Amino acid sequence: MLTRYITINFKTQIKAIRVLFSAAIVLVLVSISSCAARRTHFMQQIELERLKDGTYIAQDRVIPICSVKLSVTIKDGKITEIKILKYFITFPLAGRAYTQIPKRIIKEQSLDVDAVTAATVSTNNIKKAVLKALEKATKGGGEQDG
Repeated sequence: MLTRYITINFKTQIKAIRVLFSAAIVLVLVSISSCAARRTHFMQQIELERLKDGTYIAQDRVIPICSVKLSVTIKDGKITEIKILKYFITFPLAGRAYTQIPKRIIKEQSLDVDAVTAATVSTNNIKKAVLKALEKATKGGGEQDG
C-alpha cells in the first residue's frame, strides 16, 4: 500500500515538474518575441527627400549589454553610408547584423529590411539608432554631428 502511494506521488511530482518546465519555456519564448515585436513599431519609413545632407550620430540601448552607436551620412536625400562606431555583441551570430543591416538599409533606402536570423534584437537596435540619426537629419530638427 505504501509503495503504491509513493509511486503515485512520484509520478504526480514528475508530471507537475514537466508542466512547470513547459510553462517556463513558453513564458521565456513569449517574453523574447514580445520584446522584438515591441521594438519594431519604431521602424517606420522616413521621407528621405526631407533630410539635410550631413553625417549624424545616434545610438540605441535596450539594456547596457545590448547597445549600438553609429553614424549615418545623408547626401542628396539618400542614405550613402552607415558606420557602426561602437557595439556590444551578446551572441556570436548577432555580429552578422552589424555588417548586413547597414548594407540592406542603404540598398533599400528604408528601415523596412529583414532582420538577420538569430540577431533580431541587434537588428532592431541598429534600425532604431538609424531612425534616431534620420530624425536628426530631418529638415528643421535635430543636431548635425559632422
